[in-house]
Amino acid sequence: MAHASDPYACVHDCEHRHEVVEMKTYTVTAIAGIIAGVVAALVLAIVLVVGNEGHVPPTPSAAAQVPPNQSILPKLTPVAQLQMADPAEVHAAYAPNVPPPVTRSDQRIFEVHLEIVEAVCDLDPANGVKTEKWGYRIAGDTTVTCGAPGPVLRGRVGDVARITVTNLPTNKQPHNIDFHAVTGQGGGAAALTVLPGESATIEVRLLYPGAFMYHCAAGDVPQHIAHGMYGMFIVDPEKPLPAVDHEWAIMQSEWYVSDPDATGLATFDRDRLSLEEPRYVTFNGLTTALMNENELVMRVGERARIYFVNEGLNLDSNFHPIGSHWDVVYPEGATHPANIVIRGSQTTLVPAGGSTVVELVGLVPMKVVLVDHALVRTFYRGAVGYIRIDGTENPDIFRKVEPSTALPKQPSSEGQASAAVETGGGSEQTAQVLLSYRFAAVHDGYTFTCSPQPWMWRNPS
Repeated sequence: MAHASDPYACVHDCEHRHEVVEMKTYTVTAIAGIIAGVVAALVLAIVLVVGNEGHVPPTPSAAAQVPPNQSILPKLTPVAQLQMADPAEVHAAYAPNVPPPVTRSDQRIFEVHLEIVEAVCDLDPANGVKTEKWGYRIAGDTTVTCGAPGPVLRGRVGDVARITVTNLPTNKQPHNIDFHAVTGQGGGAAALTVLPGESATIEVRLLYPGAFMYHCAAGDVPQHIAHGMYGMFIVDPEKPLPAVDHEWAIMQSEWYVSDPDATGLATFDRDRLSLEEPRYVTFNGLTTALMNENELVMRVGERARIYFVNEGLNLDSNFHPIGSHWDVVYPEGATHPANIVIRGSQTTLVPAGGSTVVELVGLVPMKVVLVDHALVRTFYRGAVGYIRIDGTENPDIFRKVEPSTALPKQPSSEGQASAAVETGGGSEQTAQVLLSYRFAAVHDGYTFTCSPQPWMWRNPS
């Protein structure tokens, strides 16, 4: 305390009182700010939930409901008490189509019958390249002679799948199926091994939800997978994922084949397989499976879900939508509600033998280019597909501000580059490669579409 004789006593006392008032004012202001922030956060959360009703995937809080030391296995109804599924249910389809989601609330038994086919089939139709493919089809569907990839199967957690596999008598190889969705020796492979003319059946319980690979595991397993013996099995969680406008299936795979001969036939190349150097990388078994008349279609305002399996057999995939984003990603294709999703991803990594489930929202009209962003595989090996989004322009999201600059009749040296590209005969040709996205429209006959050209696939190195 200041003494009365201190000429600064009054000043010190006044300053002290002023500091106390300021501290109280700051405290009240801080508390009010905190309260306002909490209220604003709650209001924002409510708005986001209401605004996204029907499209809300699992949240981190949902993930916390299952401790790490507890299993997510479903409570199983004894098999003896299970009824057969309604015959109207569809459990198999051909990619990019998928069977409809299983929305019933009880566990059932359903049946799937697959046939194995061996044939010479298209691989790169734009360049007339074919190869021998082994694969699967829905039993009795004689319109399908090339079964790579195999059908997309679908069931519900807790269901019993009764699966029959028939190796057609005209085939030459023994085959089977290892289902990654199945709990049991070899995913069922040993029990389903069949020689030409034989059939075998297993009953399996679906315990975990997600998108799973299945593939042949007979004999030289890499050789069988490299010939196209794989497919996808979707297992829906007990509570189905939120409804979307479209669901599609895409499978990435690698083709280890030689140069095509004079007839366009490219044969299996074991050296390339051993070196893990595929000549082609495709979506759904063909370089053109998701192009031109086969491109996927949605509208502005719609949401699409893609079940994606990397069939491998060696390379990881870097699944990316050029011009858009993955609004939702279910990492590793694991769709149990205890898992945390990713929002707003640019590229999602999918290991060989693994999967992902992604969702995309149509925000502006365009063509989304689906690629493996290890772009050599896209531009030189065939891993590309398209989603066409139709609808009204939205300048609040995207608009072109400056008009296009007219190009000369012949591209200048600044707008092109020379690239040596190996051709089917092993020689080299010079190709003009446009370097800029400024060539997005047609100008005087020149087009750049950010997509691989057929000459790039003729004989990828």
